[in-house]
Amino acid sequence: MLNVQVAPVKIAELDFARGRVGQLLGEQEVPGFAVALGQNTHFVTKSNTAFCGDGRLTVRFAQTPEGHIDDTTAASEIVVPQLFGGVGLSATKACVAANATIIHGATSFTEAYRIVSASLFELPEKIEDAGHEDCGASGNVLSSVENEIPGESLIQGIGLFIPTTEEVIQIAGRNAVIKQRRLQAGFYADWSPADHADYLTSRYPQNFTYLKGDDNDHVAHGHHESGVYVITGDQQGFAKNQFIQNTDGKEAFAVTAWMMQFLARKLGASEEERTAILVGFIDDTLHVGAGLVKPGMPVFAHQQ
Repeated sequence: MLNVQVAPVKIAELDFARGRVGQLLGEQEVPGFAVALGQNTHFVTKSNTAFCGDGRLTVRFAQTPEGHIDDTTAASEIVVPQLFGGVGLSATKACVAANATIIHGATSFTEAYRIVSASLFELPEKIEDAGHEDCGASGNVLSSVENEIPGESLIQGIGLFIPTTEEVIQIAGRNAVIKQRRLQAGFYADWSPADHADYLTSRYPQNFTYLKGDDNDHVAHGHHESGVYVITGDQQGFAKNQFIQNTDGKEAFAVTAWMMQFLARKLGASEEERTAILVGFIDDTLHVGAGLVKPGMPVFAHQQ
């Protein structure tokens, strides 16, 4: 792994969150946590996928990735982009919200997902889908649409990723209307997390992971994240397992902003549609995160 010199800082707190996951930091702990995030930021070793942004330790794969001796080695050495739910699910939610051309004709969310997942692999970059067992983003597809973030808070959240121009504000509003219309039409109702996992293990077992949970923890299921890390630098990623090992067990959610931009460019049929897909990625990241984490969860990013 090639380390990069970044200095993340705390840029916001998710005050609109409503979840139960997280071990919130004391103010005196924030600088050290930010330094550790930067120390475990590297150039990605695999750029044609995006794993989930879940911060828990990766313990094994459905199939050990090629070129690695065992799962432990792979989990420590692989650095990939991260998007909540994995690349296929997050891209589908973004395309659905944007009413993108690629999913026109799909009559359900599952159908849209299969179209997007297959289309990603048909790109010249051959983007491989990914996910993990017991994924909160997959399990909460419906609730992440049902529970809307208030408009002003949503725009502030989007502003953590991109400038909130008048165009972006209008697109965010239009995407929100599209999501609610699809929700009321039952578009999302057929989604099955179990079918999602079966699909991934049969097609992309090298990208399907099993994370360290806690069956006795009925509230957080073993989550101990203390922040959300937004990775902005091109081709940079977060070495999650390394971070956990180097900080005596601290964890962080991570999302890769540059991968959202890359995918929006690839999947959009026009410039306006590309912007709508990008906003869809950011919007979904905020909605999934809001359903998982405790109010006040800090957000970190490297300000370029």
